[in-house]
Amino acid sequence: MHSRKPGIACLTLLMASLFTVLSGTTSAQINDQGDLVISASPASSSGDFDFLLGAHTVRHKKLRHRLANSNEWVESEGTHTMEALLGGLGNIEQHHMDTPDGQPVEGVAFRLFNPQTRLWSIYWADSRTVTLDNPVVGSFQGGIGKFFGKDSFNGKPIWVQFVWDARDPAHPVWSQAFSADKGKSWEWNWYMYFSRSDSTTVGVLELRDYLINHGQRDRFVDYFEANLIAPQQSLGGYVLGRYRVKNNEDNFFWMRGFESMKSRSAFLPAFYYGDFWKQHKKIPNGLLANNDNVYLLRPLVLIKDSLVPANSVNSASLNPGKGIAVIDFYISNTKLDKLLKLFANEYLPLWGECGINRYTLWVSEMGKNDFPILPVFQDKNLLVVISFFQNELDYSEKMGLLRSKQNERLAADLLDAVTIKNTIILYSIENHRSF
Repeated sequence: MHSRKPGIACLTLLMASLFTVLSGTTSAQINDQGDLVISASPASSSGDFDFLLGAHTVRHKKLRHRLANSNEWVESEGTHTMEALLGGLGNIEQHHMDTPDGQPVEGVAFRLFNPQTRLWSIYWADSRTVTLDNPVVGSFQGGIGKFFGKDSFNGKPIWVQFVWDARDPAHPVWSQAFSADKGKSWEWNWYMYFSRSDSTTVGVLELRDYLINHGQRDRFVDYFEANLIAPQQSLGGYVLGRYRVKNNEDNFFWMRGFESMKSRSAFLPAFYYGDFWKQHKKIPNGLLANNDNVYLLRPLVLIKDSLVPANSVNSASLNPGKGIAVIDFYISNTKLDKLLKLFANEYLPLWGECGINRYTLWVSEMGKNDFPILPVFQDKNLLVVISFFQNELDYSEKMGLLRSKQNERLAADLLDAVTIKNTIILYSIENHRSF
């Protein structure tokens, strides 16, 4: 990532009498011989980079000229993939991007975790120099990773700093800085803003409404966000929206998708009987009051004037963006076929007239739940609609407009077809971190 000529010094990892030279951190120090000494944080582990597993799109922001008092920034788009190696003690990622002058570049980062020192070493090479850069070394604490190294730029010795901000694992940020004065000042010259690629297909959806022990929801959410997303993604259990529930201060609502029932059947034992969950389950399970309120669903799509089963939908259709999610549960005792026809022929066209365009429809997946220690609701009379709005005012106004457009016959038919309707309003944790 440094994209510089191979340098002059390697890191010396010593335990000695040291003094801190980098403002705001105690992870990198220098001894009397001028060697950088890196100490691991107490929380450092081989799972620190799991949030990057899989595919991402990346927005790059780079200084056009480095260490030249430049203020000219250039932005471009790129792609990224990462996979684990060496039993989880290493990983390799691949980037496709452009230089500040618009030339295509392929880059590779190779990371190794040392179980003895609990330090990560990060190596970089790209298609311009085809040379492996000197490593930067460091660790994570509280979702922030800091890594330091010595190298050279344009023939002059520099220090290099990487910072990973993974406090939002779905949108991590990487940044790079150079120092030509041994850490007294830093020039930040490159930022990468990651977002998960929207190419995931969801054929089976779990709606999971957890009741957390009173007063412990924030703690549960923080632990979930920091530890429980990437390991599920890597095994094919796609963690989608995560929410707080309106008027339920102890509830945490989240969605998990799978490509199919077959992939769900493979995921559940792999995750819940795997080493990761064995090591981490004590804390989240200790915070849970009840986690059995789970609906297992499959998608419907509107084709012409009929709602028909679909093999899958794109996970992007389940992204709340910056607004709210609304989930309507319609229980139609023995009259689900009538309800689906009303939606397809009359009700959904009215939604379009009212500007309600972001929604998906689901019915229960009736295939066997072959992991019974995680029970699910499978109601053959159920229709679920997941819709998204800018905010509660937008939702209220559009629902009011919808009611005004219904004629008396449609309203009566809906009342006849729907035995019970429940609605929950959800606020995305990604966009509302303060509860």
